[in-house]
Amino acid sequence: MRFALVLALFAPVFAQDDETLTLKFKYAPGEREIMEMSLDLRMDVGVYAGAETFEQKMEGPMGFSLGVACKTSGEGRFGFEGEMGGLEMTQDMVVNGTKMKMTVKGKNVRIENADGEALIDTEKGVNAEAADEILKEFALFGQKFDITMDDRGLVKGLSENKKLREFLGGMAGENLYPVVLPDKPVKIGEEWTYVAKMKELGKLKLSGEGMDVPIKYRLEHVETAGDGARVAVITVRQETNLKDLELEGNLEGLPAGAKISIKSMTVSGKGETRFLIGTGRIQTGEFEGKAKAEMKIKVDGMEEMEGVVDAKIKAKVAPKKEKTK
Repeated sequence: MRFALVLALFAPVFAQDDETLTLKFKYAPGEREIMEMSLDLRMDVGVYAGAETFEQKMEGPMGFSLGVACKTSGEGRFGFEGEMGGLEMTQDMVVNGTKMKMTVKGKNVRIENADGEALIDTEKGVNAEAADEILKEFALFGQKFDITMDDRGLVKGLSENKKLREFLGGMAGENLYPVVLPDKPVKIGEEWTYVAKMKELGKLKLSGEGMDVPIKYRLEHVETAGDGARVAVITVRQETNLKDLELEGNLEGLPAGAKISIKSMTVSGKGETRFLIGTGRIQTGEFEGKAKAEMKIKVDGMEEMEGVVDAKIKAKVAPKKEKTK
């Protein structure tokens, strides 16, 4: 009996299914928030032309933070000063059978061979200039930038923000956080769809206006935690199949003017965000996704090449907890 009572005290209380809920982000001028993001990444790339083969595999964790300070608030919009920080990344790499390890921490880069010998080490001055291209990928870190986000989580002009888009690698959507909230009140079990626009893949731009990528959300249930906070549990699903896409730009290692097209690409993923209704903030978010693309690469005077990219990601996000003394 006592055991059952203890379980009852700690068990979440669920909202009624017919309750209508308004889910909106909430910020006031002067408020600050730091979201910590952790990723597990894996990417396999293969380029094949006759008997010639190039293969690269990368796998490992990456962590960073996104801090925002609210400057203005009104009419469902918030003006933020943002800053990326806390960059830490470790990637185990295999390039055509040769094993290497890359570590990035802040502005320091180290690449070592299978024997632990440094090939690049900016901190110790070993081939430091060779790390410039890597550091360009993370040039946004440590710099402040201004953004405007609405109460659904959509960032005005994100697709036109070159620095952010380069860092995000062409991720579809105008949202920095892992959820786009509904534009009207919803009940438990109801779904809504946000149609994102994919305009690029890394540094490669899709020709024309890009492709529509529907992302589906569902309010699964609402919990009342032990401290009285009401938590909306929102799931996300993504399933996109694209074919015959023309790309503009160039891949590293290919001659200038290479023509790249995607024969087929499949992107799928699922996740869950726990959203604090009262404070209008994210409690936690998780997402797991994968993508596979098959490409054709044409270069004048060379045999046509085939390319395959296979990527997987696991991501978690949560507000940074204040350290207790």
